[in-house]
Amino acid sequence: MNLYHLRYFMVLAEMQHFRKASEKLCITQPSLSHAISQLESELGVSLFDRQSRSSVLTKEGRQFLDYVQRSLSILDDGVSVMQKASKGEGIIKLGFLRTLGTSFVPEVAASFLETKPDKSIQFEFFSGITSSLLDGLKQDKYDVVFCTK
Repeated sequence: MNLYHLRYFMVLAEMQHFRKASEKLCITQPSLSHAISQLESELGVSLFDRQSRSSVLTKEGRQFLDYVQRSLSILDDGVSVMQKASKGEGIIKLGFLRTLGTSFVPEVAASFLETKPDKSIQFEFFSGITSSLLDGLKQDKYDVVFCTK
């Protein structure tokens, strides 16, 4: 089983037709059939009920589709986050003392964002005491902290 097989499975489940699915995927119909057969063989169940002009998901196929959609969604989200990180974008987790949260931290964050207008950057703010902030920094819970030590 590989990612291509799972993506092929999702498209075929959507299209319910091998020829149409293979055209959408830009692969040959025999390649799609082979991939689905390998997937079914590995899983030990039939995923599709092949009818004269269409292929309808079996009960097991519908169940598997739910898992595949969730899994690929999580994977695609992870890929997206990594691609943003490679461009210097993403979420910055900032820890600070509560007293710094009224003016200092908002000003620093706003100033930083002004220097990066072309980047998609967001902040997550966390307040705490110095010891917990430093522990969080050591454990990679925060990217940056502002505290007394």
